Parts: sequence; structure tokens; C-alpha cells
Amino acid sequence: MALSSGEAEYYGMVKGAAEGLGLKAILKDLGKAVGKVRVKTDPSAAKGIAMRTGVGKVRQIETCQLWLQNKVKCAEVAIQKVDGKDNLADAL
Repeated sequence: MALSSGEAEYYGMVKGAAEGLGLKAILKDLGKAVGKVRVKTDPSAAKGIAMRTGVGKVRQIETCQLWLQNKVKCAEVAIQKVDGKDNLADAL
């Protein structure tokens, strides 16, 4: 359970990255090489959490979710910002 919108968005990024890395591993097993996993996000708060190391000011975040920070640091996952006008999920 997230206590802020930035934390909730970060948890969504963690879920997406986990599924992307899993799909990449399956494709590798099938002999298909793919590039790095790219997670696209709109909110700056979630991107900030993913780009730093440690909890920072977000004290209530679950530590088991911080593995994404290591994947970003090791360049296995790339975080890309999606502009609000290009984000179909943000229709209003």
C-alpha cells in the first residue's frame, strides 16, 4: 500500500520493470536478443526515486522495492520521462 502518489507510481514502475526483465529473459532463452528494458513514466517523483540510491525523503517505501534503483544504476533498465501531452493514460 502506497502512502503517496509518487510512491504508488514507483511501485508501478517496479512491476513494469520486473515484467520487462522477465520477458527479456524468456526471449533470450528462445534465442532472440533484445536491448535494455525501458520504463516510461510521467511523474517526476517516481522517476526521482528510481534514479537515486536509497529511500531518501520517502521513509515509508518498502525496501524490497528498491532493487529497481540498482538495475537503473547498472544500466539494465532505462527510465524515460513521457510528456503529459503524449501520455494517452493522462487523457484529462
